[in-house]
Amino acid sequence: MGFSSLTPTAYAQTIRRDLDMAFVVDTSGSLSGQAATVRASAKSFLNKFNATQDRVSLNHWRCHRFV
Repeated sequence: MGFSSLTPTAYAQTIRRDLDMAFVVDTSGSLSGQAATVRASAKSFLNKFNATQDRVSLNHWRCHRFV
């Protein structure tokens, strides 16, 4: 093709949008004995977001059985 070398170039751009999210944690009896694991996992997940840009509502949900 008439050339002995090639210098490739690339360009990329990312756009990140702010996040609005409601995070609901199940604290019902079905998870009894797993509270520490659920708490640690929730903290790990929430630490992946940007505290100055993202808005996260943390809610806990507990199912009550009425007989």
